[in-house]
Amino acid sequence: MVTKFFSIGRITIALTYNAELYQILLDTAMEQFHSEPVDSPDIRFFVDAESPLPPLNNHHLLFSTHPGGLWSIYEESDHSGYAIVLQNTQRDKKPTK
Repeated sequence: MVTKFFSIGRITIALTYNAELYQILLDTAMEQFHSEPVDSPDIRFFVDAESPLPPLNNHHLLFSTHPGGLWSIYEESDHSGYAIVLQNTQRDKKPTK
């Protein structure tokens, strides 16, 4: 597992994924927020392309990189959680979240 750390303002973010299975491409703008590892990030994201995509009908779309739509962020209607949907850009493979 690989974890990348970012800092935006006073918020620290950790992104964890299996580098043997996935290649995560970050926008150049996001790379500008790269930071040193921290023990307790404020927000932690795990990439999970194995579990089925949760139904998003009870979620509110917060952000999308439309028109390309390479990734979108949804918030649960009760504000208890979030889903980040990533588009698989490799056309020869099965689409994943």
